[in-house]
Amino acid sequence: MSAKSCGGCTMCCKLMGISDLDPPKPVNQWCRHCKPGQGCTIYESRPTTCREFECLWLLSQEPGRPQMDLAMRPDKSKVVIAPTTNPNVMAAFVDPAFPRAWDEGDMRKVLRRLALQDVRIVISHGISREKIVLERQGHQLRTRKITMSEPDETGMQWYEPEE
Repeated sequence: MSAKSCGGCTMCCKLMGISDLDPPKPVNQWCRHCKPGQGCTIYESRPTTCREFECLWLLSQEPGRPQMDLAMRPDKSKVVIAPTTNPNVMAAFVDPAFPRAWDEGDMRKVLRRLALQDVRIVISHGISREKIVLERQGHQLRTRKITMSEPDETGMQWYEPEE
């Protein structure tokens, strides 16, 4: 077993969409292959998306990295923080049953610290096109609401600024 382990966390199996399952798994629904709190029933043959995904908490468990506390693990914090294809943007997927989880306690501190390091945080509460962005503006942090594009066939969305 790897030094990194999800333990009993399966929150990404609920909050995130998985387009390479047939049928695709929608966001905010448990994956039909997940046993919540235990793991994946098709772990050895799970989709590439699942094989390659590592949330920020799991990445923090690598030797030499600042380690996030167990309380920050997504099943405890109710937030999955995930890198995106843009190194200056992180996605925060929030369990809709706990919509303020991103703005409470240690999670609030972590997200604010990232934003102060010029990492834009895009906060998602589910399937809505409406997102919250936490970002640095000068020496201050601000939050703003944005509207994303409709998801494409792979579930990807983009920010389309209003002109």
